[in-house]
Amino acid sequence: GNGSDTTSVPRVNPYDRADVIALLGRVVPYDWDGFFKKRIDDVSTRAPLGGITNGGWIPRDDDEWRLTSVTAHNQFISSRNKAAKSRPGPVTMNGLVRLMKWRNNRLDASICQPAIFTESVVAAAIDDMGGVTPEWQTSLRGIFSFLRRHRFGTAIGFSDHYDVAKLKLPKDTVVVLDAVNAENNVARAWTTSTRDAYLEAVEDAYLSALEALSAEIDGDEDGAVDAWCQIFGQAFRTLSEAEDAA
Repeated sequence: GNGSDTTSVPRVNPYDRADVIALLGRVVPYDWDGFFKKRIDDVSTRAPLGGITNGGWIPRDDDEWRLTSVTAHNQFISSRNKAAKSRPGPVTMNGLVRLMKWRNNRLDASICQPAIFTESVVAAAIDDMGGVTPEWQTSLRGIFSFLRRHRFGTAIGFSDHYDVAKLKLPKDTVVVLDAVNAENNVARAWTTSTRDAYLEAVEDAYLSALEALSAEIDGDEDGAVDAWCQIFGQAFRTLSEAEDAA
């Protein structure tokens, strides 16, 4: 009414879901139908953890918690990437991690590792080398050389967020500590067989890297790329070009 009739009975104006979606769409264009379907209609087998995940803590698919922080891990990598960029040459920490993750994804499922593991071993190798080298080839060879020498004989850890020397290390077969949370051994599920199979793959990669070096010395660029492709697959031809351009 016009507001002058104070005795009138309140009127009910029914609306349905389509009306709500249409109104919201006029206010903010968005897939509101999909939003309601996901947030209200669909039934999930686990609690809505998106807010916690976006805050930095990662739930695992097996309903355990991956005890690490996304934000702190990004800082861990970015600080090393900044150090790499301060050195001569095109090599970056991000680029090395990207290439090694690509290789990791090509490994047999029994030894393929989570991304956090790859980040940790690459960081440990670069720290051992005193930083990245001016060339991608020598940095990659350095990573494989470190792994075959280290053989996971001692714990891998970092002092960015904790004092490694003061830790009481777990008794696991292989210890690769989360760079953010020392209580999280990302290799806790490894057995002796896992370690041996992983190191066998490292040895194969190292030999291919030496084959690439031999071809480089001989001036055989195609032969060198072929050798690297034994490690990273044929996509290395594109990946290497992308890293050089980065």
